[in-house]
Parts: sequence; C-alpha cells; structure tokens
Amino acid sequence: LSLHDALPIFAENMSLDQLRNAYARAQALVFTAKEDFGIVPIEAQASGRPVIAYGAGGALETVRDNETGLFFPEQTADSLVEAVERFISWKPHYNPAKALANAQDFRPELFDERFRTLVQSSMVQNGQRPDGVSTSSS
Repeated sequence: LSLHDALPIFAENMSLDQLRNAYARAQALVFTAKEDFGIVPIEAQASGRPVIAYGAGGALETVRDNETGLFFPEQTADSLVEAVERFISWKPHYNPAKALANAQDFRPELFDERFRTLVQSSMVQNGQRPDGVSTSSS
C-alpha cells in the first residue's frame, strides 16, 4: 500500500448492505469531523477497520490512538496527508481484533447496563433505594 494507491471513496445514502460491503473493502475510515460522539468510527471498528480521525470531540472517546486508529491534529490537508502516510507504515501492526473489542464497548445494551448502574449508585448515595423508595427516616 502506498499513498498513491489509497483512493478515497465518497459515498452517501448507502443501503445497509452497501455500507457493510464498503467497510469490508476499506483500508481505513477517514473521519474528519468534530462531533460529540459519532457512530461512524464505531461502525468501522465493528467491521474490523482502523480509523484515521481528527483528534478532537467524540473520536477521542471512541478511537484508541495507535491501537484502533490514528489521529491527526488539525483539520488541514497537510495534517491529513501526514496521518495517511503514518497509517501506511502503521497498518502492518494493526490488529483488527482490538477494533472489534473496542466497538463492543459501545453496544447499546452495555450502555443501558452501565447507565442503570450509575443511576442506582447515585440513588443509594442520596438515600434512596434503587426502586425509588426513600431509605431515610423523616
């Protein structure tokens, strides 16, 4: 793989089958946006693909630098080109299993479980039972 071999594909309004096929064929996902969360990097990792992401916003929470992807520090062409060049030498060391495992941390049912535990813990700390009944005597 060389920088000249890496031809980007810009697509929108893809069906789920087309999206799965695109992820399966991709060398990496390039994510240039600064978003609060951003599900796209998670989808790529769930497909075993690395992410080259702008190092800000939600990508800092969802991509593990030098493990499931690489960050670039500025939203400029030069910064992105430098990240792609780093990616070319880094990719042979990439382990898709790590991306798959990382994506699993963002499963909806795991989020629900963690959120429920957090709320219940907060309730107990504030003198309420998790079922909503107060434990303090008045």
